[in-house]
Amino acid sequence: KEVVCGAGRDVVCWRVRTGERTRTLRRGDETDLVGASPLDGPRGEVVAVAAAVDGSIAAACASGLVRVWRGDADTPQAHDHHRAAVQALRWCPFAATLVTGGANGDIVLIDVVAERASHR
Repeated sequence: KEVVCGAGRDVVCWRVRTGERTRTLRRGDETDLVGASPLDGPRGEVVAVAAAVDGSIAAACASGLVRVWRGDADTPQAHDHHRAAVQALRWCPFAATLVTGGANGDIVLIDVVAERASHR
């Protein structure tokens, strides 16, 4: 079993039994923040993470960006469907769909296979 947590702008995976760091997922392109530069400080920090049963990992950022690493991919998909900070993430247990909630009340369903989103 592994634990996944945010670490600044990255996501870190730890093996529970040994306490060993197994993987560090970096955000990719330094310019991937929505309306922000890499120097904008905490806007790009990870505020929530979620792991799917297939091993995919999602991270929500204070900037409104959601990043998804599928399988062993080192480069994440970037989803910028929110107009405010993303505060909550949850994977659908039976589909490759991620549900995200923004600080402004927006809810976005992201199909990570088709890389499409629908807003609520």
